[in-house]
Amino acid sequence: MSDNLRRYRAIRDALTHAYPTPPTGNLARHLQTVVLVMDGSGVGRGCTALMIHVVYKGRALPLAWRVRQGPKGHFPEDLHIALVDLVSELIPAGAQVVLLGDGECDGTRLQHGPVRTKLSPAAK
Repeated sequence: MSDNLRRYRAIRDALTHAYPTPPTGNLARHLQTVVLVMDGSGVGRGCTALMIHVVYKGRALPLAWRVRQGPKGHFPEDLHIALVDLVSELIPAGAQVVLLGDGECDGTRLQHGPVRTKLSPAAK
């Protein structure tokens, strides 16, 4: 069993045991869903980071990020896709995932299913 799957099951089991009775129905279904948030933030001196976080117990925990030099603004769509591809390797097969993004996620290729891309040196 992969370490990612063990970690996913440990988190799910910990959430399940937090309830006085075993969760059933919609509540049980919601404990299997992984919520990811993608956002860009200004970091350091004149740099911007595109980050993906997992939402856990009301907090956004960073999973992966890419940093580039330049003012805050839109990242190329290929960079969004590459970051999602990177994080998708951490998610166990069969897990339900919700990906939230703000106005920076303005492309549509990410919504059309699995898209693998290699970043050109200029997009990194």
